[in-house]
Amino acid sequence: MKRTLLSGIAILLVAVCASAKSLVLELNDGTLVYYLLGGETNPVLRFDGDEVMVDADKYAFTDVAKFFISEEDQPTAIDGKPAEAQTEMKDGQLYVSTQETVAIYTTDGRLVSRARQAGKGRSVVDASQLVAGVYVVRYGKKSFKFVKR
Repeated sequence: MKRTLLSGIAILLVAVCASAKSLVLELNDGTLVYYLLGGETNPVLRFDGDEVMVDADKYAFTDVAKFFISEEDQPTAIDGKPAEAQTEMKDGQLYVSTQETVAIYTTDGRLVSRARQAGKGRSVVDASQLVAGVYVVRYGKKSFKFVKR
C-alpha cells in the first residue's frame, strides 16, 4: 500500500513538473529565488530542523513565506536588449521607459532592487549601491542584461 501511494505521488509529480520551469521560494521580504527545473539535474528541496535547503543553499524556515512550482520562465531569462531609447544610465541611476514594475535580479535569480516611478512614463532604479557584476533587469514580460562596472 505504502509503495503504491509513493508511486502514485511520484507519477503525479512527474506529470505536474513536465510543464514546470522553476521551483520558486518566496521569502518574507518579497525576494523570489528561482531554481531551474528540467535541466540535467533538478534541485533537491529538503527540510532539516529549522532550515529549508535547496541543493547547497540554506534558508531559515521562518524566512520562507512559501514555495511553489512555476510554469513561467525564471526572471534571469534574457529576452533581448531593448531599444537604446528605452534605457538610460545617469549618475548611478538606471532609467527605464515603462509604466510597469521594474526589478533587478542577480544572475542566480535573487531580487536586489525595485524601481520607483520617476514620472513621464519612466522608472528609476538606484544602481549606485550595487556591486560590480552582471544583473538582469525585468519589467512586464521583458528582460535584459545590465552590467554594473
